[in-house]
Amino acid sequence: MISQMKDRRRAARGDEVAAGRLDMAVVASWGTPMTPPAHVTVHPLLQDPLIVVLPDDHPLVRRHPTAKTVRLEQLRNEAWVTILAGHAARAQFEDTAVAAGFTLNIRFQTESYDVAQALVGSGIGVALVSRLALRRLPGTTHRSLARPRLHREILAVTPADTTFTPLVATFLQLLYNVSRDIATSPTVE
Repeated sequence: MISQMKDRRRAARGDEVAAGRLDMAVVASWGTPMTPPAHVTVHPLLQDPLIVVLPDDHPLVRRHPTAKTVRLEQLRNEAWVTILAGHAARAQFEDTAVAAGFTLNIRFQTESYDVAQALVGSGIGVALVSRLALRRLPGTTHRSLARPRLHREILAVTPADTTFTPLVATFLQLLYNVSRDIATSPTVE
């Protein structure tokens, strides 16, 4: 299913670069490789792991307060706050849950990782959130996903020939530097 799903916004931004209307786009991919036309280059920047957000009074947190990870199968009976259906992130998550032997019990859907985390803090359910979008909100705690390790790929899309856009190379180098800093920083509490 993931290979059949396309994040329309990601494709649209890549299409804008391909059409010459953008000099660069930064996009995310959830397991579906981008196959650009020959005159466009995709530059992998970093893998952004998905982190489990739990209410701070969740039974797993109370039983194992110092644990740094959780396995997806430990959360099979949870109510979930997820990204809206039709998004590549949601397809990746649903496919992974099915592979783990269960169907998600979705209590609330949103387009916003911030809203998802706030709902977790209010006790609505648990959520899976990109590390880059992670917020330390009251009522929540975070655990890395031990198994499976889901992530999104952050990519820069540029024209293959940047002769007439020399700042693209400069900006791309800045993105590589920031990506390296992010990748080497601590992940979760």
